[in-house]
Amino acid sequence: MKLFDHPNKKFMSRFERYEPFIQDYTQMNTLDACDRKYFYRMVLGRAPKRTNFQVVLDFGKAYHKFREVLERSSQSGLNEMSSLGAGIEAALSVELDVPPRGSKFEYLDKAKLLAACKVAFIWWQQEKKQGTKKVIAIEQPFNVMLPDGSFIGGRADQIIDWNGKRYGRDFKCSSKTPEYFQKGIDPNDQCVRYTVGESEISGERVVGIIFEALFHSNTGKTRIEPFLSERTDSQLAIWLAEKVHINEQLKLNREKDIWPMRTHNCAWCDYIKVCRASSERAQMGILEMDYNLKPWNHENVDQEVVE
Repeated sequence: MKLFDHPNKKFMSRFERYEPFIQDYTQMNTLDACDRKYFYRMVLGRAPKRTNFQVVLDFGKAYHKFREVLERSSQSGLNEMSSLGAGIEAALSVELDVPPRGSKFEYLDKAKLLAACKVAFIWWQQEKKQGTKKVIAIEQPFNVMLPDGSFIGGRADQIIDWNGKRYGRDFKCSSKTPEYFQKGIDPNDQCVRYTVGESEISGERVVGIIFEALFHSNTGKTRIEPFLSERTDSQLAIWLAEKVHINEQLKLNREKDIWPMRTHNCAWCDYIKVCRASSERAQMGILEMDYNLKPWNHENVDQEVVE
């Protein structure tokens, strides 16, 4: 995997650098949160041994596995029930973390996962009967060069044809309300990034992304609701120009080896104890002891889903 060069290592200079040259949504989402967090996770490759919401990540990974295997099995010629069985087996192969007692996500267990699979299967059956959507790609990776020579990458859950147009489809799990969830899809970097990337690899302009959200809670009914988020050529052009600008800012970070903290996100950050340490030496010690060396690689689908 090609990495960015860091010729001027000053901050935590003893550590190797692993910043991927191909940038994906998770990298940019991390940068949006905090340059320092980006440095810890994406440049130094240090990942929390256990995040504050590990069971949520595990649940999402298991649900993604179910949807992937369900569709692949069906396309391979298995009947509906056999495809369902293969999907459930794949989902249950993911080990769910046990959250602390009293956690608001304590309800995310295997029973809830099976309930989610059942809801998704019924949704999938209805879609197949309607016959209006055709899945043309599953878990399709993309690496696309932008006008400034940089690369973006990602992995499309699905690419589909619907009503004569091409869309990406992204599966989500959420405990938010649908109204709150919808606010997060426009503006949304992933939507634009995947629209650009999926258009390139499919050879046809992708109109936008269908976010198919599975909503779950400890009291309410598990249900699926789709959200369509399209982008115009003008919006894509603005995003590309902004991406070039962000790359210039990152280049300056590398040249000076300065990665500023954005303290408005500290309260829920998995790296807060690192930043609270009183010296650079102490920060490095915490990173070595309490975080795994796990360089980011967006082509590792399990890693992308989990983080």
